[in-house]
Amino acid sequence: MTELDESLKKTILIVDDDEALRDILKMMLEYLGYDIVTALDGLDCLEMYEKHRAKIELVLLDMTMPSMDGEEAFIELHKINPDIKVIITTGCKEEVVKEKFKEFPISGFVHKPFKMEFLDEQISALLG
Repeated sequence: MTELDESLKKTILIVDDDEALRDILKMMLEYLGYDIVTALDGLDCLEMYEKHRAKIELVLLDMTMPSMDGEEAFIELHKINPDIKVIITTGCKEEVVKEKFKEFPISGFVHKPFKMEFLDEQISALLG
């Protein structure tokens, strides 16, 4: 890939406390052509977002994590950037998630366990 091609890659921040899942997602999304930044919980998410804010176009955010959960992290991310695109990834039902985020609408929802094709469709729809 040329330097110009590299600069056109879209960057996604993956936030999940499950290291194995985070690593698998990272590998899969890199294979699909995305540049990936990872975080292990909500606090790490905020730190990584601030550090890479200029290039992060989408956040994949787990709901249940130690230190700071996904709901708290999303609210803080929204304060930093009200236009942030966030796909919630969780085992919770979609209705429960949408109710939690009615004040700050989420960009998408992917129920765990999920198929990579579905996640790719969601991401592609948001990032073009």
